[in-house]
Amino acid sequence: MTTKTGERVAAVWPFMFPFAVPTGARARGDRAGRVIAVCSSKGGVGKTTTAVNLAAALSLDEALRVLVADIDPQGHTSACLEALVRDEGGSVADALSRRGADLSDAVHPTKRPNFDVAPAGADLQAAESGLATRIGRETVLRGLLETCRTHYDYVLLDCPPGMSLLAVGALVAADAVLVPCEPTPLAVSAIETLLRSLADVRERLNPSLRLLGVLMTRVDGRNTRQNREALDVLRAGVGDFVFTTMIGVSTELARARTSGMPTVLHAPRSRGAEQYTSLAAEVRKRLEE
Repeated sequence: MTTKTGERVAAVWPFMFPFAVPTGARARGDRAGRVIAVCSSKGGVGKTTTAVNLAAALSLDEALRVLVADIDPQGHTSACLEALVRDEGGSVADALSRRGADLSDAVHPTKRPNFDVAPAGADLQAAESGLATRIGRETVLRGLLETCRTHYDYVLLDCPPGMSLLAVGALVAADAVLVPCEPTPLAVSAIETLLRSLADVRERLNPSLRLLGVLMTRVDGRNTRQNREALDVLRAGVGDFVFTTMIGVSTELARARTSGMPTVLHAPRSRGAEQYTSLAAEVRKRLEE
């Protein structure tokens, strides 16, 4: 058996060939990273905007280290942070496709020293298809985060809409779920279906998963009746799990997306930045409780 053949076999059966196991495993950090999945059952509700700006708002506390990982094949998180990324590197797709990988291999530092991003990668859809044939496919992402999360205080996962394999994997890896919801009848009615799915994941795959809260997004102050009706329905369903902070419709949020920076950093005095800073404080308080 050649050395290369032995290494390939050891990648599959390391307990049979310990002499050929690759070295250089990532060292664990000293932080107890909380993993938050930003998840919704439909698109267009401000999911990516929330993941990016909440992560940026948390990073304003320089004592914290924050990572946002793009688990959505659309790659919108990566685009929203394009102006901040400092170098080229791996991706979530690469990490998912390699056995024994760690999500740290996909991390790109940004221009903020305590704020990192793991981009989706162009092949994330193909990587998801590859996961479908693997045993324990729902737990692969959790394994990728096992060491990586110990280097951060908060890890935010921008999930694809719906309950795809990647979305379920993110929920299995997460400690808590934040659900953005715009105040429309369709979005509000979809919350019930999503909560059933979260309950299934909690029962079968991740008993530690908790609902962090439902966040009202894209709130138009002119539609007071619709906003009130949506809020009443949500509170009737999930009670105090509805965040006090609400995210309004804002031109600054749209401008920041095209600039490749979070609103919190692009326009820190804007209403949207203030709202996401308020949300970050509320998230930290809920996690501490």
